[in-house]
Amino acid sequence: MNVWICNRAVKQLVAIAFNQLGINRLYINIFEYNVASMRVLEIIGFEKEAIIKLSVIKEGRIFNEYIYSIMNI
Repeated sequence: MNVWICNRAVKQLVAIAFNQLGINRLYINIFEYNVASMRVLEIIGFEKEAIIKLSVIKEGRIFNEYIYSIMNI
């Protein structure tokens, strides 16, 4: 998927979450093998909040889980 399209889609979802649901902070969990999604979140303004070490097994490998958040501004 084109990063620009993904970036735009995530920005729209974040705007909907803040505006229509009235939330103040949005959290998203990403596994470390999903580097492209991590980069998109960071470009949009999400910040890494925490790392859960060795939290998921995929294809026989153990990966860390990253928790990102963004606040409504």
